[in-house]
Amino acid sequence: MSIGMHSPTPVNRGKWRRSKNVVGTMLIGLLLGQFTAIGQAKTISLPLTIDYPLLRTLTIQAAFTGPDQTARVLDIEDGCTTVTISNPRFAEHNGLVRFETSVTLTAGKSFGNHCLMPVAWKGYVILLQQPEIDPKTWQLSFRTMDSHVLNQNHRPARVLGALWKLMRTWVYPYLNQIRIDLTPPVTDLKFTLLPMLHPDNPGHARKITDSMRTGPVIVDTGHVQVHLLLDTPPAAADDDRRQPPPAPLSKDELNQFISAWETWDALLVNMITSMAGKSLSGEQRQLLLDTLLDTRHRFVDALENDKIGKTFVKDQFLWAWKQIAPIFRAHLSKTTPQHTLGYLAFFTASDALSALDQLGSATGIEISREGLIRLARLLGGTPDSLRYQPETNTHLRRIFDFPPFPGGGDPTRTSPPPEIVPPPPGGIDIPPPAEQIHSWWRSIHDLILPCPAMAGETTVSLTRLRPWIVPKSNLHAYLDRIKKILRQSADAAIGHQSISPDYHQLFKTLIYATAWQESCFRQFHVRKSRLIYLRSYNGSSVGLMQVNERVWRGIYDLNRLRWDIRYNASAGCEITATYFRRYFLKRIGQIKSLNTRAMAGIIYAMYNGGPSQFNKFLTRLKKDRLQLSDRLFREKYAWVIHKQWEYIDRCLVAG
Repeated sequence: MSIGMHSPTPVNRGKWRRSKNVVGTMLIGLLLGQFTAIGQAKTISLPLTIDYPLLRTLTIQAAFTGPDQTARVLDIEDGCTTVTISNPRFAEHNGLVRFETSVTLTAGKSFGNHCLMPVAWKGYVILLQQPEIDPKTWQLSFRTMDSHVLNQNHRPARVLGALWKLMRTWVYPYLNQIRIDLTPPVTDLKFTLLPMLHPDNPGHARKITDSMRTGPVIVDTGHVQVHLLLDTPPAAADDDRRQPPPAPLSKDELNQFISAWETWDALLVNMITSMAGKSLSGEQRQLLLDTLLDTRHRFVDALENDKIGKTFVKDQFLWAWKQIAPIFRAHLSKTTPQHTLGYLAFFTASDALSALDQLGSATGIEISREGLIRLARLLGGTPDSLRYQPETNTHLRRIFDFPPFPGGGDPTRTSPPPEIVPPPPGGIDIPPPAEQIHSWWRSIHDLILPCPAMAGETTVSLTRLRPWIVPKSNLHAYLDRIKKILRQSADAAIGHQSISPDYHQLFKTLIYATAWQESCFRQFHVRKSRLIYLRSYNGSSVGLMQVNERVWRGIYDLNRLRWDIRYNASAGCEITATYFRRYFLKRIGQIKSLNTRAMAGIIYAMYNGGPSQFNKFLTRLKKDRLQLSDRLFREKYAWVIHKQWEYIDRCLVAG
């Protein structure tokens, strides 16, 4: 952005009022979502949206750089004559931008250490402006169509004599010459879109981005929108032939897809954590959590049921952006100046991808890993920030309003435990029986000690894990140890989530039944004389509570979920409590007629498949078409209710 100080621009102080630009609106109606033929090419319009909070930030960055968002535009006579403007604000008024700023004028003569005959005035200037874009320089300027002067009570006022001369000579010219340079965000937009437009035909992609030029500028209720025009080459635009069904992905293609999705998931986390420190409402935090859980559960489901398609990552990105864009615009538009243009470019690129996708095959949109990295850079990220990391992300937990660090023997613990160095991927060697005798006394001692991390140890050892290996006899003693961990973890989750006492028994029964259904109360098993953590048949979930590693990445430490049974139990209880409080109890009015068994089934279905399962389970229940997992959980829930623990030997076997 730049400010040019030229000769004063005359101000129209008549009764001119401008209605909506009907011609401009009709033109946008033709361009948005439709094609206008220009020769053999097709022209499309993409919106570059500058919300008024963002316009305010950009204006402050350029023209109000003094203390407390001020600009001293005149200071003479040793400070006796000054012109100061401050606190710019923007809104829409009858199709124009309403630009309001505070003004302080002082006029006097310096004499020694005194100001002679000083006069002062404070009030506001209102400019009604038409935004315009220079097609050569990408400079956005604002032509004043009318203006008003208000007193400190926001009532019409007149400024007389020398003070009016200061206003006319210094305030109006300064405000009228503000320019916003859109070159950086437009350049970033081209760079970001390039690998996503016809990735199989770079020539077409380059032609499309090189054709970008200015279009109409429209003022709307919440923003100013500069429309960018692009031409799509005929070969790309006219290729609307039906494509045959895609062939199944090869192993290499599947790995590439998973890598692209993991990069997208890391970008979504990066986007969400950019909200750290913002004053988010409870509804906004919930929407961010809903969006993350939904995209992850959809991925797990697609991977498990072979629903993967070429557009999967693109579709998830566009859906997620539609959900959370209002939150980003509301908070990032008010961010620090050094990031403002990057955020504007990110908003524009995301909006552009949505608009281009609506045009179908004409633009050949595909969101690749390279494209995701370029989007991350606009938010100030780096390729390293898009690594698919297994550690807990404290910013993510804080944004979602989770307690700082779950798990461990002390549920009130607020400092992070030491990092656990996990065993090799193949697990831990179990020595022959003769070599085990000397360690039995240590195993008994371990029963009263906390998990490895909480005891200060940083390496998982067989000695510490031995009490959680399913024995060949006395299964009920083993089960009592597991139930104690679950009971303690459930009590901690109830406290953290402030669950009403009316639901304590339902919650605890639900936890026992979930552990029974998910793992048959096992954290580990033994295969070929090696101890390894329990993993689900599809490889997605681990441990006692079968916590899904992809769905809950960043919320929990994946190594601890695998090797720390107490941590896994606490994570599973916290997840259950989250679904219980944030989803189940908020919609309790819909299901008051159901018995506790059906209520528990709803929560378990969400635990397994995400928030969308709330309605899906109710539909299955109404149609009497429960899935196998629903029926199996219902069985375990009944066993827990009736204390039929003897049925544990149907699934709990040594190893």
